[in-house]
Amino acid sequence: NFYGRPFNCWQRGGHGVLSLIDAIRYSCNVYFYNVGRRMGIDRIAEHAKLLGLGEKTGIDLPGEKEGLVPTQEWSQSARKTDWYPGETISVSIGQGPLVVTPLQVAVHTAIIANRGRGVAPHLFKSSVSLQGQPLGTATSSTAAEKIRADLFEKVIRGMWKSVNEEGTGRGAKVNDFDVCGKTGSTQLVSRERAEKLGRTLKTHSWFTGFAPRDNPRVVVTVLVEYGGMGGATAAPLAGQLFSLYKEKNDRPAID
Repeated sequence: NFYGRPFNCWQRGGHGVLSLIDAIRYSCNVYFYNVGRRMGIDRIAEHAKLLGLGEKTGIDLPGEKEGLVPTQEWSQSARKTDWYPGETISVSIGQGPLVVTPLQVAVHTAIIANRGRGVAPHLFKSSVSLQGQPLGTATSSTAAEKIRADLFEKVIRGMWKSVNEEGTGRGAKVNDFDVCGKTGSTQLVSRERAEKLGRTLKTHSWFTGFAPRDNPRVVVTVLVEYGGMGGATAAPLAGQLFSLYKEKNDRPAID
């Protein structure tokens, strides 16, 4: 119960006491509700932007959207109202007035995989962006400077367990490839509103991850609209993509 309102975990009975690593492994909403409450929306936004959210990735395609990571200042400017603490609880698990693109999530995942170093994504074979900047190589980033290296390792360990030790991302497991990942399920309306309207609560299915755990080579981000739980739909699709990548790139050389 936060600020007079109940917030649920996807697992109705809850998960009990968890570490950060197992909270990622089991995708426990309640753990991250508490993290969000303690951080506050402005601190969440500060770290989200360090990790690639709320701004354009710089891909060599026109029309890219910035998305939105809300703050107290944004609420006053855009909505002419104060930010409510209860909204922070929703944002802490990716709900509420938070807007991200699959590409931003992929870049976010690459920063984690590279322990704080960013990657500028690109579509075309050219090695420079439309603005003449180098693309596709890992670069130094503010995240590496401001976030301790051991914290990246804890998150990565949780993502590895999610896929390889019966977590919510187990559908993405590929033998001998050390896939690390995180599932997500994005509600379109609140559980309470869906019940009032007599509707089934539909969610978008998410998975994002990378492989292998050390010296990562590939990021896979999957979004299935109305696909249900992330572990049920998006994770197995990601597993097929990881498997195809491994099969293609790990073939023995032909003399």
